Amino acid sequence: MASAKRPARQAKQNGRVDWDAVLKGLPKTFGAAEVLQNPIAATKGQGQAFAAIGRWVATKRAKKVGKGQYQRV
Repeated sequence: MASAKRPARQAKQNGRVDWDAVLKGLPKTFGAAEVLQNPIAATKGQGQAFAAIGRWVATKRAKKVGKGQYQRV
C-alpha cells in the first residue's frame, strides 16, 4: 500500500523553503546555529542551511564577520 502524502508538506510550496524569508527573520548578526533554529530551515537539515548561507554571502545579502558569524547586509 502506498504511503499517504502529508498535506502540511504540500502547503509549503512542494517542500521548498523560502530562504529569503528565513534570512529576513534572523537577527542582524547571526550564526549557523541560529539559522537551524528556524523551524522551516531545520526541516531541511544542516546541508541545505549551510548552502543557503553560502548563497547569501555570494550574492552579497550577508557577509562573514568572524568565525561562524555572519551579518545581514
